Amino acid sequence: LMLISRPDEAPLKEAARASSELRELGIENQVLIINGILTFYDDEVSQKLYEKQQKALSQMPDSLKLTTTLQIPLRAYNIMGLDNIRSLLTDDHFMMKDERLNSDKVPQLKDVVEDIYTTGKKVVFTMGKGGVGKTTTAINLSACLAAKRKKVLVIDMDPQGNTTSGFGVEKNELENTVYELILGECSVEECLIKNVVKNVSIIPSNVNLAAAEIELIGVDKKEYILKNEIDWIRDQYDFIIIDCPPSLSMLTINAMTTADTVLVPIQCEYYALEGLSQLIHTVNLVRERLNPTLDIEGIVFTMYDARTNLSMQVVENVKDHLNQKVYKTMIPRNIRLAEAPSYGMPINLYDAKSAGAESYMALADE
Repeated sequence: LMLISRPDEAPLKEAARASSELRELGIENQVLIINGILTFYDDEVSQKLYEKQQKALSQMPDSLKLTTTLQIPLRAYNIMGLDNIRSLLTDDHFMMKDERLNSDKVPQLKDVVEDIYTTGKKVVFTMGKGGVGKTTTAINLSACLAAKRKKVLVIDMDPQGNTTSGFGVEKNELENTVYELILGECSVEECLIKNVVKNVSIIPSNVNLAAAEIELIGVDKKEYILKNEIDWIRDQYDFIIIDCPPSLSMLTINAMTTADTVLVPIQCEYYALEGLSQLIHTVNLVRERLNPTLDIEGIVFTMYDARTNLSMQVVENVKDHLNQKVYKTMIPRNIRLAEAPSYGMPINLYDAKSAGAESYMALADE
């Protein structure tokens, strides 16, 4: 069930992207609800809005044309979002614009909406959030594990390539990266850079990886490409850490089919809680359809500031409401952590006595 609040170009494009990603996961039974559609106009302002909405609906992206669509009219009373949809479905007063939305589906749709309403679930199919410390954690946790004599492989699955440059590798001068590996243009051994720091090897990434999504269209079993390659070398390492991009894409799905567990860094702010519920939902989807052994390793709090009430509230909220393992170690806001990537060094080599280095060493112990 996908909800968009109004028929504008941007939300329709976002819904089309989410719908395509769901189809990639094998979820075909989708219902799109478009709320707030103007059905008549009686002045110049409402006429312009009506015309704009009709134009957006007539130019609906092709991928949404496969989706069963329900259009909710804009009412005189000011009830928006889920309240509007719930009241209209309950009263059976809604606009059926799609023949595929037959009478059998309406009770089921009511149940879904009622469930979301009463439980407070967030049904959003856009995964992840940038800037929560995924790359910082990937670099520094792997380096701290290596300092404890563990053999670690880091796989950079983010086209930004920040994990690659964070280990001092010049990402734009590489002949073989994870991009070439995914396309079958090199072997896993050929794109592996060994001992970027002692006991840490990396499969690097750069901006070329952004094109992988397009290149993989039509490729059979593309969700398992990375897993099949990494299986050749999996036994050589104690830990394999994969840094993912901040969106649900084929790159992220490849990472999740390769992984045994998911480590979730959470920034200590309110919006991170919404992102977490989305991520858990995604992990459950992947476990159900692609990787039955995938589990959530645990949650690690980043950018923690003990001086603020907000940081403490976020930590307590997560512990109270989510049945997940929460690591005792919290990564503080620390200027040394921010400086280290510009020198191409993990924190334990850049400043071993900093609060950031001590925190990541403690996390490695856990």
